[in-house]
Amino acid sequence: MNTRRIIIQRGIYEEFLRKFVARTKELPAGDPLNPQTIIGPIITSQAVKMIDDRVKEAVARGAKAHTGAKYDGRSITPRF
Repeated sequence: MNTRRIIIQRGIYEEFLRKFVARTKELPAGDPLNPQTIIGPIITSQAVKMIDDRVKEAVARGAKAHTGAKYDGRSITPRF
């Protein structure tokens, strides 16, 4: 799954955000061979860099990051 935008009605935004962030923190990340894994690896280092660049651009334009990640030049590791 690769979702770039989710459009939310203003009246339910805060509640949606709270529930969405809480749920994403529960998603298991890891080995794609493990049947329990929901968030698997990104295939190429170019794809990882593209994601990191897009996040940085969004934050520079005013977006707020509600979760975090560590980017080491090769991979992005979620930090919840």
